[in-house]
Amino acid sequence: MAERNDPAVSAPDDAVDEAILGVYLAGSNTRRIKGTLAPLLRGGPLSKDAVSRLVGRWREDFDTWRARDLTDEDIRYVFVDGWYPKVRIGGRRERVPLLVTLGVRANGVRVVLDMRLVGEESAASWIEVVASLAARHLARPVLAVIDGNPGLSNALRSHWPGIAI
Repeated sequence: MAERNDPAVSAPDDAVDEAILGVYLAGSNTRRIKGTLAPLLRGGPLSKDAVSRLVGRWREDFDTWRARDLTDEDIRYVFVDGWYPKVRIGGRRERVPLLVTLGVRANGVRVVLDMRLVGEESAASWIEVVASLAARHLARPVLAVIDGNPGLSNALRSHWPGIAI
């Protein structure tokens, strides 16, 4: 498959990459992916290594996104919560906590600021999330909307004293 930053990459290649990733993240194995995407692949090879390379490349993109500088974001409000989707772990589908931070800019545009899978929704996990946002230069929001998790409330106030919750 072509490199993602290659200007010669065509839209069909991007469509195949996105379809492979979507099916993979839904918990399918390489055999199912190949069968499902046969019409897009037009008989082309799809090895387990190709899927792994694609997922690795998307992982790098995600890590870069999650480390991006937030200085220029004019975030006024944050919505912070844990979500428990089912994910594939060792061949089984389990519910795991995904900590999500959604920001709302002064102009009303919503933006996802952070997402991370954690072992448990704990005070320590929330401290890590808020510390990451602060380290990435997110200015103190005016208001944080949360579900009442005391660990989250403490983490927000320790990094942004005076934030309304």
